[in-house]
Amino acid sequence: ANGRYPSASEVPARQWQIDGLRYQITARLDAQSFVLRAQPIDSQASDACGVLTLDHLGQRGVEQAQLPALSCWQR
Repeated sequence: ANGRYPSASEVPARQWQIDGLRYQITARLDAQSFVLRAQPIDSQASDACGVLTLDHLGQRGVEQAQLPALSCWQR
């Protein structure tokens, strides 16, 4: 609607929280792009999918994972 993505400080803190607190959500945002990262924590910390990522193009990825992105995102 505004022709740009919001800065991280413009996103309400409640939007970064996941029910059950199994992931810590962080974002790298600028006016033209973003990358969201879901870092597993607590009981989810040893998950084979590691950190799930999603960018402004809809590309789904993983970081520090034992499984490929396609397997992780289909779970």
